[in-house]
Amino acid sequence: MKLAYHLSILSKINQPIYKSLKSESMAEVKQSLQKTASKEQENYKSVFLKKRSLCNRQSVYISGEIQKRIMQIVGVITNKQVSIGSFIDNVLEEHLNTYNDVLSALYREEMQKGIFNQPKENKE
Repeated sequence: MKLAYHLSILSKINQPIYKSLKSESMAEVKQSLQKTASKEQENYKSVFLKKRSLCNRQSVYISGEIQKRIMQIVGVITNKQVSIGSFIDNVLEEHLNTYNDVLSALYREEMQKGIFNQPKENKE
Protein backbone atom coordinates (compact mmCIF):
# COMPACT_ATOMS: atom_id res chain seq x y z
CA MET A 1 0.00 0.00 0.00
CA LYS A 2 2.78 2.44 0.86
CA LEU A 3 4.62 1.66 -2.37
CA ALA A 4 1.51 2.32 -4.45
CA TYR A 5 1.02 5.63 -2.64
CA HIS A 6 4.61 6.74 -3.33
CA LEU A 7 4.36 5.72 -6.97
CA SER A 8 1.18 7.74 -7.40
CA ILE A 9 2.86 10.78 -5.84
CA LEU A 10 5.87 10.39 -8.14
CA SER A 11 3.68 10.10 -11.22
CA LYS A 12 1.84 13.30 -10.24
CA ILE A 13 5.15 15.12 -9.75
CA ASN A 14 6.50 14.02 -13.13
CA GLN A 15 3.33 14.81 -15.13
CA PRO A 16 3.74 18.61 -15.20
CA ILE A 17 7.40 18.26 -16.15
CA TYR A 18 6.60 15.83 -18.94
CA LYS A 19 3.70 17.94 -20.22
CA SER A 20 5.81 21.11 -20.29
CA LEU A 21 8.63 19.32 -22.13
CA LYS A 22 6.20 17.72 -24.55
CA SER A 23 4.48 21.01 -25.34
CA GLU A 24 7.79 22.75 -26.05
CA SER A 25 8.24 22.90 -29.80
CA MET A 26 11.41 22.09 -31.68
CA ALA A 27 11.61 25.75 -32.69
CA GLU A 28 11.72 26.78 -29.03
CA VAL A 29 14.43 24.21 -28.31
CA LYS A 30 16.45 25.42 -31.31
CA GLN A 31 16.03 29.05 -30.24
CA SER A 32 17.17 28.21 -26.72
CA LEU A 33 20.26 26.41 -28.05
CA GLN A 34 21.08 29.38 -30.29
CA LYS A 35 20.83 31.77 -27.34
CA THR A 36 23.17 29.54 -25.34
CA ALA A 37 25.65 29.38 -28.22
CA SER A 38 25.47 33.15 -28.64
CA LYS A 39 26.18 33.67 -24.93
CA GLU A 40 29.14 31.29 -25.13
CA GLN A 41 30.50 33.17 -28.14
CA GLU A 42 30.16 36.53 -26.39
CA ASN A 43 31.81 35.12 -23.28
CA TYR A 44 34.68 33.74 -25.37
CA LYS A 45 35.15 37.08 -27.12
CA SER A 46 35.17 39.00 -23.84
CA VAL A 47 37.79 36.70 -22.31
CA PHE A 48 40.10 35.81 -25.21
CA LEU A 49 39.54 38.29 -28.03
CA LYS A 50 40.13 41.55 -26.21
CA LYS A 51 42.88 44.01 -27.01
CA ARG A 52 45.66 44.23 -24.49
CA SER A 53 48.40 46.70 -23.95
CA LEU A 54 51.47 44.51 -23.98
CA CYS A 55 54.16 46.23 -21.97
CA ASN A 56 57.54 44.68 -21.35
CA ARG A 57 57.12 42.18 -24.20
CA GLN A 58 59.01 38.92 -24.21
CA SER A 59 59.75 36.50 -27.03
CA VAL A 60 58.25 33.03 -26.90
CA TYR A 61 58.54 30.46 -29.65
CA ILE A 62 55.54 28.47 -30.84
CA SER A 63 55.23 26.11 -33.78
CA GLY A 64 54.61 27.63 -37.18
CA GLU A 65 51.47 25.54 -37.56
CA ILE A 66 49.92 26.91 -34.35
CA GLN A 67 50.96 30.45 -35.25
CA LYS A 68 49.25 30.18 -38.66
CA ARG A 69 46.06 28.79 -37.14
CA ILE A 70 45.92 31.51 -34.49
CA MET A 71 46.69 34.21 -37.05
CA GLN A 72 43.89 33.01 -39.34
CA ILE A 73 41.29 32.52 -36.60
CA VAL A 74 41.98 35.71 -34.64
CA GLY A 75 42.44 37.76 -37.80
CA VAL A 76 39.10 36.72 -39.28
CA ILE A 77 37.05 36.86 -36.08
CA THR A 78 38.37 40.25 -34.96
CA ASN A 79 38.90 41.74 -38.44
CA LYS A 80 42.60 42.04 -37.52
CA GLN A 81 41.78 44.26 -34.54
CA VAL A 82 43.37 41.92 -31.96
CA SER A 83 46.97 40.82 -32.28
CA ILE A 84 48.20 37.26 -31.99
CA GLY A 85 50.22 38.38 -28.95
CA SER A 86 47.09 39.71 -27.23
CA PHE A 87 45.22 36.48 -27.93
CA ILE A 88 48.04 34.30 -26.60
CA ASP A 89 48.43 36.55 -23.55
CA ASN A 90 44.67 36.28 -22.86
CA VAL A 91 44.70 32.49 -23.26
CA LEU A 92 47.67 32.09 -20.93
CA GLU A 93 46.22 34.46 -18.34
CA GLU A 94 42.94 32.52 -18.29
CA HIS A 95 44.83 29.23 -18.04
CA LEU A 96 46.94 30.48 -15.13
CA ASN A 97 43.85 31.81 -13.34
CA THR A 98 41.85 28.63 -13.95
CA TYR A 99 44.60 26.29 -12.77
CA ASN A 100 46.10 28.53 -10.09
CA ASP A 101 45.42 26.10 -7.23
CA VAL A 102 46.83 23.10 -9.13
CA LEU A 103 49.89 25.02 -10.27
CA SER A 104 50.50 26.35 -6.75
CA ALA A 105 50.33 22.85 -5.28
CA LEU A 106 52.70 21.44 -7.90
CA TYR A 107 55.06 24.37 -7.40
CA ARG A 108 55.11 23.89 -3.61
CA GLU A 109 55.79 20.15 -4.02
CA GLU A 110 58.75 20.80 -6.30
CA MET A 111 60.13 23.55 -4.07
CA GLN A 112 59.99 21.25 -1.04
CA LYS A 113 61.85 18.57 -2.97
CA GLY A 114 64.50 21.09 -3.89
CA ILE A 115 64.96 22.37 -0.36
CA PHE A 116 65.12 19.03 1.42
CA ASN A 117 66.60 16.78 -1.22
CA GLN A 118 69.48 18.78 -2.55
CA PRO A 119 72.35 16.67 -3.82
CA LYS A 120 75.35 16.61 -1.53
CA GLU A 121 78.41 18.35 -2.81
CA ASN A 122 81.57 16.33 -3.31
CA LYS A 123 84.30 17.74 -1.12
CA GLU A 124 87.62 16.66 -2.55
